[in-house]
Amino acid sequence: MKWLKRLLLSAAGLFLIALSALLVIDNATPVPLRLLTWETSPAPVFVWLLAAFSLGLLAGSALGLVSRLRRRGGRDQPRAET
Repeated sequence: MKWLKRLLLSAAGLFLIALSALLVIDNATPVPLRLLTWETSPAPVFVWLLAAFSLGLLAGSALGLVSRLRRRGGRDQPRAET
C-alpha cells in the first residue's frame, strides 16, 4: 500500500511540474503591476502569479497555525471543577 501512495504522490508531483512549466511558457510576457498610482517595473506574468500563489499559501498557513495554537492553548489549561 505504501508503494501506491508513493506512486500517486510522484504522479501528482510530475503533474504539478508540467503545469508549472506550461504556466511559465504561456505567461512569459512582461507586464507592469499597477495599483492606483503605484507601478512596478515590468516582469513576466508568471512571476506575478507565483508571487500571488505564494502569498496566499503563506497567509493560509499562518491562519491555520493561529487556529491550531488557539485550540491547543485551551487543552493545556486545567479545567475548573464545579
